[in-house]
Amino acid sequence: MASTLVLADATPRTTPSSVVPALLAGGIWALTLLTINPLDRDEEINDVGSLDLIAMAKLAIRLLALAGLGYLLLAKWNDKDRRSAAQLFAPLALYWCWALVSTAWSPLKSVSLGQLLSLLTMCWLSAAVVIVDRGESTSRLSLLHTSAALLVFSLAMQVVVLMAGGVDERFGFYLAHPTTVGGTASLGIVVLLAARFLWNWSWAAWLLLPGLLIHGSALVLAHNRTAMFAAAAVVVVLVMAYCDRLLLAITGLAASVLLLVVSAVDPSWQWLLTGMQSGGEFLSRDQSWEQLTALSGRGELWTLIWSSFLESPWIGHGYFVTTREGIIDVWGRAFNANAHNVVLQALASTGVIGAAIFLWALARPCRFALSASASTPEVGRRCGLFLLTVLWLAIWGQCDVAMLGPLTPYVIVFFVVLGLLAGATQLASPVRISGGHAR
Repeated sequence: MASTLVLADATPRTTPSSVVPALLAGGIWALTLLTINPLDRDEEINDVGSLDLIAMAKLAIRLLALAGLGYLLLAKWNDKDRRSAAQLFAPLALYWCWALVSTAWSPLKSVSLGQLLSLLTMCWLSAAVVIVDRGESTSRLSLLHTSAALLVFSLAMQVVVLMAGGVDERFGFYLAHPTTVGGTASLGIVVLLAARFLWNWSWAAWLLLPGLLIHGSALVLAHNRTAMFAAAAVVVVLVMAYCDRLLLAITGLAASVLLLVVSAVDPSWQWLLTGMQSGGEFLSRDQSWEQLTALSGRGELWTLIWSSFLESPWIGHGYFVTTREGIIDVWGRAFNANAHNVVLQALASTGVIGAAIFLWALARPCRFALSASASTPEVGRRCGLFLLTVLWLAIWGQCDVAMLGPLTPYVIVFFVVLGLLAGATQLASPVRISGGHAR
């Protein structure tokens, strides 16, 4: 039987108490800023006794967040009909349950349970967005807090680099892996531009220039090629889809005239060749051709984890664990390495069963976003933002585990946006989605 989602008629909404949105905003800030992970810190935490101060702080924040978000769910979830929102969340909830079951055969049970706690916190964060949702004002406040938290994170990482005495060393961030810094800056740019182009809010206009400078410099310093490509690709799609057509035409004409003038001044195009050479040197990160074709060692890792997946193809090795023993010998050391690919991570850790549920959990809201995008302007904007975020994650997930890995700022962004999309099911004029088509 085809699944059906119904966007209910807009109903009068009471203004929530200030405590309710404050809990959501506080959760976004606390969870985002406490994703730091110093590079000299031992990440292998296998039992409660090995928890260090940072791990205990993260655990405390997540437990507090769960308590606050749990209060919202218990007190407010049934104050209106949220069946359509629950249908969007159902596959994700099922994936979490299957991941919980997988801890029974995980060789690193404390690791699996710890990461499941983070995933549960994110799921409840999405549900909390639905609970506080009062239309565009919720989009504005949620994305403002999210964007501001991302900016503070990117700025703080760069301050640490400068305090360390230089910007030439990629790992000078210290408080977070450059991959985390690059991914945060990359998606931060997308969120800022989306807030500006889709909603045209005043705060987005004020933050746009400083935000692009802060995130852009973090992106360059992190030197992460996937983050740069993901940001560039999604920004192009965003601009082409939402930018004013007259402005695009004028910009294209101006660029054409500029190229014509430059070609007349320098017919040999030496400036372009020099720029391409400099850009290639920057992107290569002093790596050889063999290292580049091996995707910075990912080819070796993927081969090992694929072999590990074949040892337990249906049920995997346990959530956030990619081998039967929980340890893999790669890159000169033995540790619980993630797959550096979101689909391979799902396959290795939760098997074909879990990976299928996970992909369903992404496909269902994507189908809804495509179907409901023409419902009302606010719903359309949320659908557009969600699809842009998923596009970014699809690119980023080729070389990272995204929402199936440690809690990072860009993971928080995804779940906030997912919450806004689920909240759209209760904002619009009637739209029935049946079998993926809107009527």
